[in-house]
Amino acid sequence: MVAFFGLLLYAIHRDEQRKAERRQQDLPHPVEQRRQDRRRKGLPGYLAWGARSLWSKLIIQR
Repeated sequence: MVAFFGLLLYAIHRDEQRKAERRQQDLPHPVEQRRQDRRRKGLPGYLAWGARSLWSKLIIQR
């Protein structure tokens, strides 16, 4: 009798865990946080932005 109620409580607990995991999976992905526009207007700013972008990619690949 005690084993029956123990198994019953365990089954309820596992069912609640599965429901909570499904709720977590159904949540949409968080919005990616990005700065608006890192490029400054004009050719020098655009070239500087390109250089920073390439430099960061080279550092990350190491």
